[in-house]
Amino acid sequence: MPGLLLLRLGERYEAHVVAGTARTKVIVGVLVLIALCECLLLVWVLWAERRRRLGVFAVAQVLGLGLWFAGELKLNYPTSLVRRLDDVPPFEPVPIAGDPTLARLVEWRRRPADAPPPGIGVDSLIRWQVAARQALTSALGHDADASRAPGPVRVVADKVLPDGLRRQLITFQGFDGTPIPAYLFLPPVQDRVQPRPGLLVIAGHGEGIVQTAGLVRSLYHDMAPELARAGYVVLAPELRGFGYLGRYIGVDHCIVAHNALASGSHYAAMLTRDLAHATSVLASLPGVDPTRIGAAGVSFGGTLALLHTAVDRRIAAVMAGSPAIEPFRREGLTKSWDRRAIPETPFCHLIPGGGHEPNRLGLLYLIAPRPLLLTSGVREDLGMLYRAAVDSVAWAYSRLGAVRPPQAVEVEGAHEFFLRPTREFFATAFASGAR
Repeated sequence: MPGLLLLRLGERYEAHVVAGTARTKVIVGVLVLIALCECLLLVWVLWAERRRRLGVFAVAQVLGLGLWFAGELKLNYPTSLVRRLDDVPPFEPVPIAGDPTLARLVEWRRRPADAPPPGIGVDSLIRWQVAARQALTSALGHDADASRAPGPVRVVADKVLPDGLRRQLITFQGFDGTPIPAYLFLPPVQDRVQPRPGLLVIAGHGEGIVQTAGLVRSLYHDMAPELARAGYVVLAPELRGFGYLGRYIGVDHCIVAHNALASGSHYAAMLTRDLAHATSVLASLPGVDPTRIGAAGVSFGGTLALLHTAVDRRIAAVMAGSPAIEPFRREGLTKSWDRRAIPETPFCHLIPGGGHEPNRLGLLYLIAPRPLLLTSGVREDLGMLYRAAVDSVAWAYSRLGAVRPPQAVEVEGAHEFFLRPTREFFATAFASGAR
């Protein structure tokens, strides 16, 4: 087994042997010699048939198997050794300047419209919001502000839970006509005496709406049904690449994001377009007040909730748990010539012409003056960041006449959904209609 592993490593440098690299020829020759020694060891064991020798051979095979898996898992233990022994190309000293990796170009493209100039007047702030929202909408590749008539909604399953809460599995049409599964939670019949606020619950990375619907244990802690028990009509749509549109059909969300980029669009655009249709479905449901629609999400779902709220003014209040709101990360860009600092940004966060992702702090200015809550767990150590974020946009809320400033709440826990502050936040944001 060790010999087979070393031969496998030698195959990676076959091209160098063909090219005539002397040191690589020596290395591959040593690998072949070790493989031959292992074959002789096997013959020795078979000829002698003694327990001690058989034990030595077994230990050698176990060690070889371990090294094999180490190489296959890209732990770079054996491969890095061969790389260090390989020849370094004969580069002559040449001064390198400018932007050979295009890192500065990416950083420049994503820098505008981070935030409005502090202290500007109401009219100037509104004009900045309009221009920044149009730029973001253009970057997303669609007009997410436009009202959309909901397409046909199909009920797949309908169940009344023991406490009277009604759970429906429905499908609605996405932006391209694809049926998007969603769980719809309706309060008990006796509680539906007047139009209720509606909440759009957005899942993050994971198993999708089966988690937000409370069908499996997760960091969401029965998020959708618990908010419905608080008196809201809750719609939890599936995101492409997750749950019913991911693992259920054998697809990963990075594949969907890759296909979106290959089509000339990007993942965030596709998701926000579907969320816009979900908002139309929720606002059109009987018993829902279309002027009181909220959005809530955790992790990637929280980030999407901020993004969707920033471009879709039908969302009247938003709760984002543990979202990414810090200014653009510059690691891997300022050191882009260092091979160890290559950015590993997932396809789901790439926006052509917008860097890795929109600046979350800029999104908060676009949400103003609508009610905003950021939550995080104490063990995440994000509370200081979120408090600084809401403090930085508080002046815009005040200037635009908001009744309450944006809030950042840190709760004992980790990366998860927190029911109590969320329930209290929406009860205050929608002063009537929620218990």
